[in-house]
Amino acid sequence: MTSQAIELDFLPRLRVIETSHEQHGQVYVPAVNAILFATVIFLVVVFRSSERLTSAYGIAVGLTMLITTIQMIALSRTVWRWPKPAVAAVSVPLLVVDGMLVAANLPKSPHGGWFPVTVGIVLFVLMGTWRRGGRTARRHADAAQSLQAFLHEALEGAQPPARVPGTAVYPGNLPDRTPATLRSNVRHNCVLHQTSIFFTDLPESAPRVDDKTRIETRDLGHGCYEVVTRHGFVERPNLPRLLESLNGRLGDWRFDAKHTTFFLPRDEIIRNATHDAPRGWREALFAQMSFHSTSSAEYYGLRAEDVVELGIQVAL
Repeated sequence: MTSQAIELDFLPRLRVIETSHEQHGQVYVPAVNAILFATVIFLVVVFRSSERLTSAYGIAVGLTMLITTIQMIALSRTVWRWPKPAVAAVSVPLLVVDGMLVAANLPKSPHGGWFPVTVGIVLFVLMGTWRRGGRTARRHADAAQSLQAFLHEALEGAQPPARVPGTAVYPGNLPDRTPATLRSNVRHNCVLHQTSIFFTDLPESAPRVDDKTRIETRDLGHGCYEVVTRHGFVERPNLPRLLESLNGRLGDWRFDAKHTTFFLPRDEIIRNATHDAPRGWREALFAQMSFHSTSSAEYYGLRAEDVVELGIQVAL
């Protein structure tokens, strides 16, 4: 579930280890395992016996069933397109049963039922904060200059950047937008590799994406290419493998790991200078979550020696 939440952008990137080479979805998340260990110790110390956990278990099951029914109603209307009478015929009996179960367990909240409610609220705040902060950051990326326009100004200007041998890969957030790492590299180092690939990976709501529609390429001229890939929420992008699959699709270019450099951002979350109020607690929480998230290099399956990280300030 944590792995799925990461792919759906409800949680920051965490280290996810595939434990099976044959069956997808068998994963081990060290951070979650450590949290579960600490939670079990806490429950043992606080409740001391399994009998005292009865109230917590009852309200947890009741709320889970109620929330699942509500989500089923939303799914049946927005995705399955069921008519309202059909939705009511299925959901009303379930809501009655779930509501009675929750109501019967609510008086037990002071005797242990508070624990699952507290955990649910904490997770809701964390996931909502990350989702909201991520959308704000993407809006800033969306406002960035067009990639085509930036390359035209840089390469056709009075002082074009020096072209150096090799391949540079710049992952970005949105297609046809200038990655912040490209702007920093051209501005401070005044160089652009002979082959520059601007890579954008877009998550899809489907579990898997058909290989025929997974990759789109666009020749920007001057040895620059834009590559847009898509992956399902049960898939995990591996950038070196994706680049290998591009052999023969970008002119005469062939992927060579020894001569390829990946320019990744190291985001620093700051408050927008136009805001006069003190920094909000949700902004501070988002900054901490971003700081402790797994690096983009590990997420994309890159070796540390192939990566150059550039510090980028993101204003919220």
